[in-house]
Amino acid sequence: MYAVIELKGTQIIVEKNQIIDVNRIKEQKSKVIKADKVLFGKKGTSHFIGDPYIKGAYAECEIVGDKRGKKIIVFKYRERKSSQSKKGHRQDLTQLKVKDIYFPETEPEKKDKEKVVEKKIAAAKKKPAPEKKKEKTKK
Repeated sequence: MYAVIELKGTQIIVEKNQIIDVNRIKEQKSKVIKADKVLFGKKGTSHFIGDPYIKGAYAECEIVGDKRGKKIIVFKYRERKSSQSKKGHRQDLTQLKVKDIYFPETEPEKKDKEKVVEKKIAAAKKKPAPEKKKEKTKK
């Protein structure tokens, strides 16, 4: 079972018990985060596709802690100007552990087929409305 979720503007493929790094989440009111923006999911043989998100689906994540990413060095050099600059950057990250992924329950296919058959029978029983004849008028 896996899902593609959207957190803090990035799309991430997650599985149960996986530890992921996302951009720093400042508003940490509790230790558990409910990521309800699920774009795609697979559970067994069932596939769930969102438009853009799957209604009722969410991933439950536990906050493990905060950390900083690997340092990135930006070096800018200008030829024949005797000017150069060197800057570094470290991204603030939050580590999350995916506890579980929940998808909406779907009805078995048999019930869906029965509903379709009932609708067809009901439509066949309805009598068509009598046709009205249009009178031709001369101008």
